[in-house]
Order: sequence, then structure tokens, then C-alpha cells
Amino acid sequence: MQDVLVEPKHVAEVIKQWLRVRHDVAHGHSTIHSLPILGAVRDPSSSAAAKAAPTLRLDDAEDCVKFFRSVVRLTAEAGAGHLGAPAPTWEKTPTLALGLHISNLAP
Repeated sequence: MQDVLVEPKHVAEVIKQWLRVRHDVAHGHSTIHSLPILGAVRDPSSSAAAKAAPTLRLDDAEDCVKFFRSVVRLTAEAGAGHLGAPAPTWEKTPTLALGLHISNLAP
């Protein structure tokens, strides 16, 4: 297993942004907040209008799932290590995909 340092501030900021997107969708808002976790906002070829009112892309949904699986994996492995228990086994080990560097997460 490779050691990975994950800063709580980074994880908290990414979760906060995904929850903001979830809130916008769940409450039927006509636009989704423009947040750095969304591909349309990061895409240099996106127009200013697309960046201001981004749409969700399949890549965004996949990034979200990968991020939360990574957090679960790291939490489970660290918890097992803390308790002196064997590391969890996975049918398919989640890849580590923790999203953007913290410096790129400011809206």
C-alpha cells in the first residue's frame, strides 16, 4: 500500500463543493453554482457563459464517485491501522482520485 497524505481541509472543501452541486440539483435550481470541481468550469474551451452556469457532465458524476470511494478507502485503511486490524479487502480496490489540488478549489 502506498502512503498518501490527505489533508482534511482538502477533503472538506471537495465534499462542500459536491454537496453544493447536490443541493442545486435536488432543489431544482435553474443553474448549478460555478465550482472548480465541475469540468465545464475547468475546461479552457468552455465559454464564459458555460463557466458561469455550468451543466453537469458524465465526467463530473464519475469524478464525484471516484472521490468519495477514495475517501472511503483511505478512511477504512487508516481506521484499520489505528485499531491494529488487518486492512480491508476489496473486491475491486478503489483507485485514489482525490480531485483537484487544494489551491485550485477556490470558487
